[in-house]
Amino acid sequence: MTVPMFLVMAVGGFLFHRGVVSEDYAKRTNQVVFQTALPAMLFQDIAETDPQSLMDGKLILAGLLGTLLVFLISWGLAEKTIGIPGKVGAFVHGSYRGNFVYIGLPLIMNILGRDTLTCAPSVIATVLPAYNIFAVFILTIKNKNAQKVQVGKIALEILKNPMILAILAGLPFSIWQISLPYVLDQAVGYLGDLAMPLALLLIGMNIHVKNLKSHWKITAMACVCKLVLSPAVGLCLGWLLGVSNEAMVTLFVLFSVPSAANSYIMTRSMNGDGELASSIVAGTTLVSVITLAVGISVLKMVQIA
Repeated sequence: MTVPMFLVMAVGGFLFHRGVVSEDYAKRTNQVVFQTALPAMLFQDIAETDPQSLMDGKLILAGLLGTLLVFLISWGLAEKTIGIPGKVGAFVHGSYRGNFVYIGLPLIMNILGRDTLTCAPSVIATVLPAYNIFAVFILTIKNKNAQKVQVGKIALEILKNPMILAILAGLPFSIWQISLPYVLDQAVGYLGDLAMPLALLLIGMNIHVKNLKSHWKITAMACVCKLVLSPAVGLCLGWLLGVSNEAMVTLFVLFSVPSAANSYIMTRSMNGDGELASSIVAGTTLVSVITLAVGISVLKMVQIA
C-alpha cells in the first residue's frame, strides 16, 4: 500500500535532480494541484457521498484534541532540549503538522478505496485550519521578527482555501442528492484524477536532504514526535472515543504522515529556522516509508484496516 506511493515520489525526485523539471515548474504545478485538481476531487467525492457520513463528531474531536496534545508535548520537549527560539518554532511546527492532503489522501484510498473517502472532509475542514492557527501562534511566540498575528487575516485565508471552498460547494449536491450533468461530471472527474499522481510527484521534487547532516539530532527527535508519538496519541484518542474503523484508519493516517512542505514554507516566511524545517520535512518523509508500513500492518493485524 505504501510502496507505490513512494515509488512515484522517487520518480519526482529523480526528475527534479536530473534537471528534467525545475523548481519554478514544481511551484507552478503545486498551484495547479492545490487550486484545481484537489478541489475537483474533493468536490466530486463530497457531492456523491451520503451527507450523514460526512461530519463525524468523534473523529473531529479526536483530530483536534490529538493535534493540540502533540503540539503541547513537542513544545515542552523542545523547550527542555533545544531552547533556541527559532529552532523551537521549527521543531514544534514540523512535529505536529502532517502532509495529510498530498500523502494522506492517496494512502487512505490505497487502504480503504476511493469510494470510502468519507471521513477525510471532516479532517480537512477542521484539523487542517487548526494547523495554521497553531503555526502562527508558535512561530510568532518564538520569532521576534515575525509579523503581528492578524486573526481576521488568518480566518479569511482559511475561508479562501480552495479545498474548504470545494467541500462547501459539494455539500448542497450531497444534501439534496443533486447529480451533475454528465459533461460536467466527466470534466470534474478528469481534473480530480490528476490530483494524486501530481501531488506525489511534487513531494519527491521537494525533498531536499542536504540539510539533514547538520540538523540530524533535532530531525531525529522530530521523526519520533511526528511518526511515533503523534499516531500513538491519535489512535488512543480514537479508541477512547469509540470511533469507527474507517475513522480510526483516517486518524492513523492523519497523525502518522510525514511533515508537510508547508511547515518549511511558513516557518521560513515567519523568520524561523528554514534549514531545520526543511531537514524535518525530508527526514520524516524518508523515515515514514518504514513507519507507515509498520503502522498499516498493525492495523491489519487487529482488523481495523
